[in-house]
Amino acid sequence: VYSDQKTQQLIAENDLAIANLQMEVNKHTNLDEDVAEIAEFGLSSLQRIGTIWEDELQDVEIKQRFQKWLFPAGVPFDGEKFGTAKIPLCLSVKESYETENSMMVTLTGIEPVLLD
Repeated sequence: VYSDQKTQQLIAENDLAIANLQMEVNKHTNLDEDVAEIAEFGLSSLQRIGTIWEDELQDVEIKQRFQKWLFPAGVPFDGEKFGTAKIPLCLSVKESYETENSMMVTLTGIEPVLLD
């Protein structure tokens, strides 16, 4: 059993340690990064993905991790030819939105369309 004085001392020491750790985390975290700049970099990287693969990625481990991200289910191969690979959700979202939106568009002209 700790005395009230000892408990207050331990709490103060813990609060100081938490504050020091938070300051250390803040030093290593740049919260002022421009989100638009990061998104632009990501999109430009995707647009030149072939060049990045050939010229900029030299580390085999990074290439393997990138392949796993790009083709999470792998690339189908039946021994003779390659099949169509599933792509990650972040690259397929646009496709699903386009399909959903086009299915919801009603055919209208001057008069409303009557459905049978």
